[in-house]
Amino acid sequence: MSEYILPYPKELLGLWRKGLVHRVWFWQYKGLFNQLDFDNADGPQHREGMHFGEWFTAIDFWTKGYKVLTEKYGLPGRKNSSTLMRILGPAGATFLTSGSVCRPDLMVYGPTYNLHSFVEVKRLREPLTDNQKKTFPIIETTLGCQILIVRLKPV
Repeated sequence: MSEYILPYPKELLGLWRKGLVHRVWFWQYKGLFNQLDFDNADGPQHREGMHFGEWFTAIDFWTKGYKVLTEKYGLPGRKNSSTLMRILGPAGATFLTSGSVCRPDLMVYGPTYNLHSFVEVKRLREPLTDNQKKTFPIIETTLGCQILIVRLKPV
């Protein structure tokens, strides 16, 4: 695992909490966010700032030319489960979607469907949970990939 600090304008989080940002980003980044992402962000959770970090980080990778699977990726019946299968293969997708694995927030991959990394988004000083500390190294070893911890820093 490695870490990366991603600064964001602190005023932006305030606008997110008012319910103003996710609506704009949903339309601005049509290929990135789907209706499930919008519904998650549009509920009362946005008032607590939930989902802001994942969306902000997804946009950061997207604008650098990567493709991103956002929250809830790979769950049965989800539109993006076929993408997960294509990138990881049946065994990898089954492993990652098993109930025993704590999936990171985002899956980042290249234009040719090559896996780049998984990303866990945290506030600057927010620790990983015990379950994340336990399962993230297993994901890295089993799938032969990196998990990147993105720490959001208000500026």
